[in-house]
Amino acid sequence: MSQTSPASQRSLATPTHPTAGGPYGNAMIGLTTAGWTLWVSIAFTTAASVPAALHDMGFATARVGCALFLLVFAIQPLRGLLNSRASRFLAVRRRDLGLCFALTMAVHLVFVLILPPFWGELDRESPDAFTLVGGGIAYAFIAAMAATSFVRTRSWLGPQRWHLLHRTGAWVIWIVFFQTVVSGIPGHPGNAVAATAFVGLGLLRAGLHLRSRSLG
Repeated sequence: MSQTSPASQRSLATPTHPTAGGPYGNAMIGLTTAGWTLWVSIAFTTAASVPAALHDMGFATARVGCALFLLVFAIQPLRGLLNSRASRFLAVRRRDLGLCFALTMAVHLVFVLILPPFWGELDRESPDAFTLVGGGIAYAFIAAMAATSFVRTRSWLGPQRWHLLHRTGAWVIWIVFFQTVVSGIPGHPGNAVAATAFVGLGLLRAGLHLRSRSLG
């Protein structure tokens, strides 16, 4: 199996890669926007009530956001293990997939902010303090990472601070998603599959990072 150096892995993952963004990246973000617009329209047209539609869309955006995050989080370790066409394509498109994730989570935030007055009608408890604080911190990182996913803002921040921000942010978001997924297992047993994926990818990414540091 061919190996790539840590420096080359980082260069493929950063938004300055010449094929990142452009028409393909804009198309991905445009399709994500159109997809959520259509999904929201269908949800509010077919739902039994406005609170039900808000809850369904909050749940849907959280699930899709979780899946997109896992994909983006997996790209670096997969690139380190597999020198395949698919892994190279994902590495080039990581910035665009990250922006699609940020856009999805922005849509989710809209429903999170609108939903509280309807908790009583839905017979559900409001989120606990850990979820609110953890979610707020995660959203701060998502916003900062999205804002610095462009050439000018990355240049302004500098490579060391950029890598520190995105590496730290990835793990903070991992922790918040993992806690949310695990806490939801009693009501949604299928969350156990996602929790397993989080643990596996977390261990793989951490292991590869430690190996790259030991190799210098």
